[in-house]
Parts: sequence; C-alpha cells; structure tokens
Amino acid sequence: MLKNSVNIQTANERHNYRTRQRENYVIPATRTQLGSQTFFIRGLVLYNSLEQTVKNKFSISLFKSRVKECFYKMYCDASKNNNN
Repeated sequence: MLKNSVNIQTANERHNYRTRQRENYVIPATRTQLGSQTFFIRGLVLYNSLEQTVKNKFSISLFKSRVKECFYKMYCDASKNNNN
C-alpha cells in the first residue's frame, strides 16, 4: 500500500447512524492550514455541498450539467448577498 494513499469513506461507512449526511464523504484531518486547502480536500468539501439530487445522477453528462447549475446558483446567491 502506498504511504500517501487515502481511504475515502462515507459517513455511513464510518458509523451506523442514519444521519442526513450519511452519503457525504468524511473529510480527512489535516495537520496544517495548507493541507486543508489541497485540491483533494477542497474537492470533497465541494462534492459534499452539492444537493443529493445532483449526486444521484447516473450519466456523466447530466451530472456535469447539474453541477454547473448548482455552482452557478451558489455563486449568484453569494454575489447578491455581498452586494447588499
């Protein structure tokens, strides 16, 4: 096994409680602030922030289009809040 390999788990795999976040990936702990800003960690955080309906898309093209819509909506909502 590689030294730097990471075992990605969902919350459901980590415990048996039926929580709303059971399908989200568990974010691995990092020792530094720089470690928490890596592409891998930020990707997991962004994926976990998606709506469950987006995550359940079976085709890649449909998933990609829904992800773009979701992030665009999040971006527009954030820019509206910053302008007020």
